[in-house]
Formats: sequence, structure tokens, C-alpha cells
Amino acid sequence: MSRWSIPAASFLVPASTPTSWRLPWKRSARRRTGSSQSADQTGRADTSPSICPQRSAKARRHGGSSLTKPTPATPAPRPYAFVKGAGANTIVLLHGFGGFHGAWTEIQPGLVSGATVLAYDLPGHNRSLRVPTNGSAGVAVKAILADLQLRGITKAHFIGHSMGGAIATLIGLRAPEMAQSLTLLSPGGFGPEINADLLRRYGAATNADELRCCLNEMSAPGFEMPTKYVVGLSATRRLPGQHDKLVEIASTITKDGRQGEIPREMLATLSMPVTVVWGTKDTVLPFHQTDGLPSSFKLEVLPGKGHMLMEEAREPVLRILRRKL
Repeated sequence: MSRWSIPAASFLVPASTPTSWRLPWKRSARRRTGSSQSADQTGRADTSPSICPQRSAKARRHGGSSLTKPTPATPAPRPYAFVKGAGANTIVLLHGFGGFHGAWTEIQPGLVSGATVLAYDLPGHNRSLRVPTNGSAGVAVKAILADLQLRGITKAHFIGHSMGGAIATLIGLRAPEMAQSLTLLSPGGFGPEINADLLRRYGAATNADELRCCLNEMSAPGFEMPTKYVVGLSATRRLPGQHDKLVEIASTITKDGRQGEIPREMLATLSMPVTVVWGTKDTVLPFHQTDGLPSSFKLEVLPGKGHMLMEEAREPVLRILRRKL
């Protein structure tokens, strides 16, 4: 099964869930209970079985039960979203592998006119580090959809970069009634080729110098990743457990040196407007993965740009986004 695909059953609740549970209490033969025997109004010993025969003396003195109250289940952590704006429309921003919501710092403010814009930390990343994930895009889809539901959001425009593009695509396939449009920047899952070595080094990077080296390699030749973004990203890598989680996710999404692929026939079923934006010098996901896209898709080509489009081509990307929303 593709690592980007989602089995339909994973979103379903079992058809028959027991409405009650029976405890296997056994009625024992009449037996003596020693000093603990009590007498009914006729003076006969009460030998009926007790559900809690070992109730403590303290509980008996106070007429209460010694059973402790069950501890309420701890709610699963929700993915974090940095929110700007308060307009009627909702825009959801999904970053790529190894990033964080700060990837949209220069883009998000330009989208807030008439909209509420949520920039998520994907499960396993930064403030969503404790959100359960095995690296699967399908798991992230469920987490994002569940959080949007808790926020009372029923429709949104989804914008995703790289792995976030794969997640946005799967949201469109899994919950088409929610996705008003998809804008996919160098999306994952559109072909099997992926720069596995680079992504694994990027996931394992722990300091600003290592991150800058990887980010520059992801970008078009000659582009230097801005220090502001590198510093912000390196701060996330210092979180306890972040390094190990990213190494785990990188291993999942680059298994056998390839990525999972969303079949073209599935892409063709997307009913909402879909725009794909891709740089011709992408060193992570090759530009030729735009070949054979469904005729309903709108392809925006950014000549000479690499994989890190929000930084490399901020103004062209912002113009495209504003035009599509």
C-alpha cells in the first residue's frame, strides 16, 4: 500500500460496538463469612454474595465504597496551529517534512484579508511533536481533520508544501466536502522519485550549520536560505525527542529510496479546483513529476526555482495564492 494512500477503513468506526459489558461474576455456594457475616431482620445470616467482600474498614465506617474513582482518560494531543486573521474564509497551511509553521512566516500575513489562516505544525513536528504519528501522511490527515472539526471548521482552502502537499491532496480525496480548493507546492506523492539521502540528512540535522547546508541543497543553485528561517528551524530541533522522531519519519517516507505515489487515476477524481506549483530546478522532487497531471489541474511553473518555494519565490507564490483563493 502506498505510504501516501489511506485505507478507507482507517476512518470508520466499527459497525457494531457493544452497548454494555458484562462482568463475569460467579455465584458461589453458601459459605461462612466469619465475623463479617451480617444478619437480616429475621436474624438469619446474610450469605448472599458480595461484589466487594474486601471493602476496607475505613470504607465501612464511613458508609462508602473503597473503590477508587476511575481516572479520566487523557485527551490525545491536538496538532498546534498558529492562527492569523479572523475572516469568514478559512485557509489551512501545511508545511513539508522537517519544517514547522514558521515556514509560512512570509506568506501567512499576505493571506489574512477576509480570511482566518491556520499554519499547522504537522504531527511529529515542533509544537505537535507529541501528536501520535508513524510518519504516514494518512495519520496526519486524520489529525488535521479532527482538529478542524473541533474548531467548528467545515470548509477550508488547503495549501501544502512537499509532504504537506501530499497531506492536502489526501484531505481532498478523503474529505472532498471540506476542501474548497487545493494549492500544492512541489507536492509529495506525485511520483516515486525522491532525494532520500538529502531528506535523511535533513531529518538528522541538529544545528544551524547542518540545516543551512541541507536547505541550500534543496534550493536552486546559488540560493542561500535566509538566516532568520534557519535560526527558527534550528530552535525546533533542540526539543527533546525531535531528532529521533524526524529520523523515524524520514525512514518511513523514503523507504527503499522511494516515496509512496498517489495514482493519477485517483488524482483525477478530485472535484475541487487544484493548482500545482513546481520549480524546474527542484532537487528533492523532480519537476518531471508534473507530467501526466489530470487535465482539470492548473500547473504553475516557476522556472529556475528549487524545492523551497516559500523562501525562493515568495512573491510569485503569494501572487498565485491570492489569485486562486
